[in-house]
Amino acid sequence: MNERATAFETCFGADFELFGQPGGLVVRKPSVPVPLLPSDGELRATAYAGHPVKRGGIAYGAACVSGFFPQTGKGGCDCANSVAFGECQCGVPIRERRMTLGFTLIELLVVISIIAIVSAMVGVAVRSVKNGGLKTKSMANMRTIGTAMIAYSGDNNGDFPRSAHTAEEESWIFSLSPYLSNLDEIRVCPADPQAKERLRARKTTSYTLNEYICVPSLDRFGRVKEDFTNRFRLPVPSRTMAVFIGADGLDLGISNDHTHSRNWSRWTSVLTDIQPDRFRMGEPSSDRSDGESHYLFVDGHVETHPAKWLKDQIDSQQNPAIPPK
Repeated sequence: MNERATAFETCFGADFELFGQPGGLVVRKPSVPVPLLPSDGELRATAYAGHPVKRGGIAYGAACVSGFFPQTGKGGCDCANSVAFGECQCGVPIRERRMTLGFTLIELLVVISIIAIVSAMVGVAVRSVKNGGLKTKSMANMRTIGTAMIAYSGDNNGDFPRSAHTAEEESWIFSLSPYLSNLDEIRVCPADPQAKERLRARKTTSYTLNEYICVPSLDRFGRVKEDFTNRFRLPVPSRTMAVFIGADGLDLGISNDHTHSRNWSRWTSVLTDIQPDRFRMGEPSSDRSDGESHYLFVDGHVETHPAKWLKDQIDSQQNPAIPPK
């Protein structure tokens, strides 16, 4: 007799039949059917001795499966009350095999890596959204300033507001207060790291006026040799820069309300006056050529340019702050 038959004969005696039914395997003694695989699925078995029988998530050897059977009442062994594992009353060993559940080290590392990547992507997205909001608000501020400058110029025979270079009482932007509904909201760039300090200082701004349109150039005798302080003297107002975003390093004094763009022969001179990488992702590059900034022109429109765009012009000895002819 094969191993399977020997195992079942040990528990049921020689008088048994083994065959399949829809509910599972059935061991039949004379007129006594004994389900080996109940329909509720709690107990599963294979017909071969030594194959696992699973109950409640624990795997047992199936050399003797009668420990899970009801007592037959006829011949064979009485294993109905035997222990679930160890050795049944037949003397046939029942081996326990517990199923282990959980993650392997590689699976954990993969999950951790995925979480780290997703977190980094979310962080970048959040910073990008925040940066975009600051850019939009700053551009709106500069457009409002441009409109106010045009109105001021129209009421003053074409003259632009005077900077602290010629009017030491306050920054040029306060000359525009009659044309601005909320001066404090407009005069400070939302991305300025010193925004709160500038608001408390009262007489300063994040936006710096182009020297060319607020300070005439004089010769050594004090005579005017170049003057672009009046809108009607500009050959191309739409290409003449009026306002920049000031550099982070500027202190809160009102004398820093305009650039020294006549000295922009080197990139370091530009960085002293303005912040060409005001809007960027992450830390600034060593030469500050990453990121971008806004530029207000005399006709009131605002353009956004990469810092490298400005740097390339300065490096090629072209000063974009000079009013074009």
